[in-house]
Amino acid sequence: MLVGGEGYPRFLVPAGGPERSAEPTGRAYAPAVAGSWTRPRASERIDEICAAPLDATALRRQALDAMRAVIEFDDFAWLLTDPVTTVGVSPLAQVPSLTELPQLIKAKYATGLNRWTTLLGASPPVGLLHEATSGDLVRSRVWREVTSRYAVGDVASVVFADRFGCWGFLDLWRNESRGPFSGADAEFLAQVAPSLTTALRLCQSRAFVRVATPHRQEHGPVVLTLDDDLRIHSRTSASKAWLVRLLPPVPSEEPVPASVYNVAAQLLATDAGVDAHPASARVHLADGFWLTVRAARLAAEQQVEPASASERAAVDRGPDMDLELARPGSLGGAPVDTTPSIGVSADVPVPGPTLVVTIEETSAAERLELFARTFGLTPREDELLGLLAIGGHTRSIARQMGVSELTVQDHLKSIFDKTDAHDRVSVLSRALGTRRGPALEDRRSSDGGRA
Repeated sequence: MLVGGEGYPRFLVPAGGPERSAEPTGRAYAPAVAGSWTRPRASERIDEICAAPLDATALRRQALDAMRAVIEFDDFAWLLTDPVTTVGVSPLAQVPSLTELPQLIKAKYATGLNRWTTLLGASPPVGLLHEATSGDLVRSRVWREVTSRYAVGDVASVVFADRFGCWGFLDLWRNESRGPFSGADAEFLAQVAPSLTTALRLCQSRAFVRVATPHRQEHGPVVLTLDDDLRIHSRTSASKAWLVRLLPPVPSEEPVPASVYNVAAQLLATDAGVDAHPASARVHLADGFWLTVRAARLAAEQQVEPASASERAAVDRGPDMDLELARPGSLGGAPVDTTPSIGVSADVPVPGPTLVVTIEETSAAERLELFARTFGLTPREDELLGLLAIGGHTRSIARQMGVSELTVQDHLKSIFDKTDAHDRVSVLSRALGTRRGPALEDRRSSDGGRA
């Protein structure tokens, strides 16, 4: 059974760990051939789940239970994603081994084969590994480097995306003893994908229902350094507290830095030309508070050879003397400067930790964009919301948008209906994560109340 509080999924390792048998471990599975009535009923059940006001964790757990009634699978990984960068966050997963999680995530991001960003352009947005490789699973980097050791015989992948962004992706793993997924399995996943996509987006919108509660830590910035194999080499003292909040472990375990691994793996994928999306992701922590996780590569600091006695003498003689340029390999061929220097930067990889991941509070602008996407605002409504956020009044907004004041009022009413807000003050408070202040109240009064 999956365990975790609201909004806090975690990883589980099935009983038996990495050496588990290829046979079933006692869990309930779908019948080999689902009856004609079973799939429609499972689809209806998923529609019911999607219509309920659930958080993202409960939604995924219940949807997986419904899927298991008609599709056999042994393990799974279901991640939410930043709708713009598509980078994974908030995983709900059952994996064969936590010790190989960094390798699994790195391999997943490093291949275009059935990658969720590749499936974004597919119709339907579903991919079966056995089918994509024509049965030659060695062609899959994920299988070759990780999952082959756990007798995985096929993976069904589906991405959840709409015109407002990418909201998540799901991998279902099937043991090789069960045979590959069928076309009917893929058809079922494609059938339920639209409902699940909308439900996942609305789950994210519900994170904006309340004004953000501060969750600032008093221990300084959150920074971690990793190498290209996603091994963490160092971290600031504040990092553990944040990671525990992002993905709480059971009491005897260390927190799993899944979001850190995902943004770092995306950076490696970008470096390799596999994908061009930024290595960052916004993730809801709790109580309307959002964090942004980012990865970047450190530039190397090349050590400078000590200058020779003749070079030091040349510097000491001054500009009127016959000054030599630094020899190649000592000061990089640059003109000698009397300013003390210990090295020069070079954008080349070096051994050891070269990746840095930071975690910080999501900015107001990033929150505003995410708010508009989760609630499905139109481009004009999004534009109006941005103008409201910088203090615009109805008249000035109408002028800047090139529409009448009545049209502005109509757009505002549409925003209120979509966000279930009563006025512009409450919608801005939730979008920006701020409490009502005098400036907002004054603006509300001067602009005539609700709209």
